[in-house]
Amino acid sequence: MIALACLSKNWVIGNLFTNKMPFYIKEDLQWFKKKTWNKSILVGQNTFSELPLLKNRKVYVFTSSDADFAVNKNG
Repeated sequence: MIALACLSKNWVIGNLFTNKMPFYIKEDLQWFKKKTWNKSILVGQNTFSELPLLKNRKVYVFTSSDADFAVNKNG
């Protein structure tokens, strides 16, 4: 298992109000794609709600909610 986390210099992992990453770096997103291609990823509920279609990846949602996340967001 490999753990990946996206953090800013002041340890911020996202915007509480918009559920967006605090930055956009194309090279980081390309690296993430390369490392997660044909693999499973585990994300939180807020991250899942903002994810685009992630081709060739199986997405699991980590949450304490009883909500059903059976939506197929993997390609």
